[in-house]
Amino acid sequence: MVNQVVLVGNLGKDPDIRKLANGKTVCSLRLATHRKWKDQEGKLQEDTQWHTVTAWGGLAETCEKYLEKGRQIFVSGWIKNSTYEKDGQTKFSSEVVAEEIKFLGKREKEEPKANGDAEYKTPF
Repeated sequence: MVNQVVLVGNLGKDPDIRKLANGKTVCSLRLATHRKWKDQEGKLQEDTQWHTVTAWGGLAETCEKYLEKGRQIFVSGWIKNSTYEKDGQTKFSSEVVAEEIKFLGKREKEEPKANGDAEYKTPF
């Protein structure tokens, strides 16, 4: 079986980074993907989907250092679905756990690679 997702989109806000009690670093990203198509009547349709992307360890630290709102990125990872209780109701959430992130588009901050797009893969 395969659980893999590939997305290219723009960040809707700056990365949110946290250090956990166990010493691990986690970064949450809000990624917007957009698609256009023509319906059966030939009318142009558009749709934007928002994705929560989670990066861990060195990948999280690289995202914090070099990414900002509006930046276009490529993400490869897997989908993690979760449930939790809030106000007595069961809630569902879905996130993309990033294994690889490539920085695309315009560069606002200095990046680790002087030529080409920056890329970081998780060590696992």
